[in-house]
Amino acid sequence: MTTIHKTPRLHAGLNGTAESDFPTTALDKQVGGNHYVNLKIQPIEVTYQTFGYMGVKASIYTKVNKYLTREKGTEEENLEKAKHCLELLIEFHKKEQQE
Repeated sequence: MTTIHKTPRLHAGLNGTAESDFPTTALDKQVGGNHYVNLKIQPIEVTYQTFGYMGVKASIYTKVNKYLTREKGTEEENLEKAKHCLELLIEFHKKEQQE
């Protein structure tokens, strides 16, 4: 069974406002662990700040391919992780369209 951690955290959300509650964005959840959701700023957020949307898009493309082709873990967990990555990309795309 796939575990999806949903951790409340206070952060500047993708819409630029402070958020604290259970998942309102893909940044607030994690499939198969909680090592990213417990950080003040997640690696994908650093990628966005450093390389912009195209950097995030390239990173997500790589991650999705990794999850779809790897043999580690279960097929369901890998599919959930790939889906979560795409949810992140959609949110960053929406943020880019707003700016």
